[in-house]
Amino acid sequence: MANSKKSKHRAGKNQPSRSAARSGSSGGKGFYLLLAGLVVAGAAALVLARDTGGGDAPVLAPLSVAETTAPASADAGVAIGPPDAPVTIAEFADFLCPYCRTFNSVVGKALRRDFAGPDGPVRWINYDFPLHQTSWAPALAARCAEQQGRYWQMHDLLYAMSDDWNREANPNGKFVEIAETAGVDKDAFRTCLENRSGLQEIGAARRYGESLGVNSTPSLFINGRSIPATREFFSYAGLEKLIQQELAAATTGSE
Repeated sequence: MANSKKSKHRAGKNQPSRSAARSGSSGGKGFYLLLAGLVVAGAAALVLARDTGGGDAPVLAPLSVAETTAPASADAGVAIGPPDAPVTIAEFADFLCPYCRTFNSVVGKALRRDFAGPDGPVRWINYDFPLHQTSWAPALAARCAEQQGRYWQMHDLLYAMSDDWNREANPNGKFVEIAETAGVDKDAFRTCLENRSGLQEIGAARRYGESLGVNSTPSLFINGRSIPATREFFSYAGLEKLIQQELAAATTGSE
């Protein structure tokens, strides 16, 4: 985890580099026309390959939150832990965010194990906050696993195995393999990817984060209070201390 928000994974548009091509001789023009034709043909072939998906569900087209219609909703997250737990931790994360991977693979996973069990004092809610167009595909894969009650298994595996899928032009084949490892029925999973029924929930979660001022990942809130993005607070010991403080406050308030 980095020392400040500036070093976290931030929303924003990549600025492509631009270079101006100079006019040349007529022979040079012919070469560039031929090159342009090859590029167009190659792009068409790539689009066709992506559409067919090698027999898997179609590739999720690049998306942004503007292409979903669901309004912001606090109910759009996926929770683990008792509904009446005295401490609620809300996490806004992106499966393509390297800091989210580091945090969830160690600290987040351990905290959920130790505090967010069926009788634990913490309710942990994960909200999708896709920062990039390509971040929607793994978020959808996790939502499809959720439909079979295997969200958190898929969630952890997507982070642990991100090197296996994040460089794929069509990651759906890898998602199916990961889903099977998570105990998900692959046929129902493929159908969910094709229907893309979880996209509206992802959009609602993203908008909810925006309503709270989230603009980077991972972002954490404990009982509605934003947690500073520092090594101190994003460590196991730091978050455990905050949890214990909230539990003490809840106990004092109930007396």
